[in-house]
Amino acid sequence: MSKALRIMHGSFGRAILVSLDHTVTVHAHRTCQIMFRIDGGDLDVVVRDQRHRLGENDVVVLNAWEPHSYEITDEQSPVTALSLYLDPAWLKRMDKRFANCMHPRFFSVRCASTPDVARELVADIVELIAYEPEPESEWVEELVLKLALALAVPFSNHHGLSPFETVGGVACDARIRKVLSMMRETVGEPIVMENLARQAGMSRPHFFHLFKQETQLTPMVYSSMLRMEAAVSQIVETSDSLLDISLRLGFESPGNFTRFFNMNQGFPPSHYRRSAMSIRSERKTFGSAPPRRSNSMLERAGVAATV
Repeated sequence: MSKALRIMHGSFGRAILVSLDHTVTVHAHRTCQIMFRIDGGDLDVVVRDQRHRLGENDVVVLNAWEPHSYEITDEQSPVTALSLYLDPAWLKRMDKRFANCMHPRFFSVRCASTPDVARELVADIVELIAYEPEPESEWVEELVLKLALALAVPFSNHHGLSPFETVGGVACDARIRKVLSMMRETVGEPIVMENLARQAGMSRPHFFHLFKQETQLTPMVYSSMLRMEAAVSQIVETSDSLLDISLRLGFESPGNFTRFFNMNQGFPPSHYRRSAMSIRSERKTFGSAPPRRSNSMLERAGVAATV
């Protein structure tokens, strides 16, 4: 069974160290995503129907809202992967080179060889996540920012992009913007395509085509993304039972909620809650050197130091 080894939430977004042993369905995030294979077999990441093999020395970089899935065959050994979901507001605040990080073409590549400097940073981040009992937020943020910059410089189009082309920006069709706003306000309610099309004032086929053109997602995938974000937020930030959360998000039973979560994250919501922690910016240690990795630390955490 796939399982979350450790999950860290902070102002930078979230970092997940996970062991995957089955396929994860098509999904998307409003954040940029950076993914590394840490141990186990290679992972196939499918982005817009293009298959990319995430090997030992590779990185997959995904733009915000970009639909993707993970594919693992039954014969493969479980894949240990590190995924970083980087909050656009945090990236913009930290460095001007991320001013257009919500642009659908910010990253110009999907899979590439990891630069040497990035490999060292990944190793340090894995150590903090896998072993450090209470990693200080400043350490984590410093490492994550350095890693994001190490990848943005060679792999992004941060020059010459228009901020008005971002999904949901002022260039987005007003009719679709109206529907997106309504969907965000009614997370958990059933999605009826005819009703959405009526709100947009167009036929169902026309609405479906324009929605996908403007967001790069189908209405159902966008709705699933909203429900998943709401689920993750409530699991981490509240003590509400999974039953209450599932009912609030429109699931008929906890079992349906668990299946949905497992299909989109790769593991059940109960694993997410047990593995997640929030890091706070209470101690001012930004700029101090983060602890260096050691093989023994990772071995004690059950993660091979293969980065």
